[in-house]
Amino acid sequence: MKWRAESLNVDDKLMMELFLQRLPSSVQTILAAVSDLTLDKDAEIADRILEVSPSPIEIFSVSNKKEQSLKSKMLPEI
Repeated sequence: MKWRAESLNVDDKLMMELFLQRLPSSVQTILAAVSDLTLDKDAEIADRILEVSPSPIEIFSVSNKKEQSLKSKMLPEI
């Protein structure tokens, strides 16, 4: 990432901002409390935080609106 940023002449502050946006909010909060970090140091600390943090569990639900609609129509008849 750093090599690509340097080859495209991207400012370090912009790279830091983009990097931080991609991190979980808990990691962003911790890094925000530490001042005057370089991009390399931020990445190193973020890696350490993520190593010891439990992985978030994401649950997704899918419903079929047609099926729900049919059930709601049939329920009063039953």
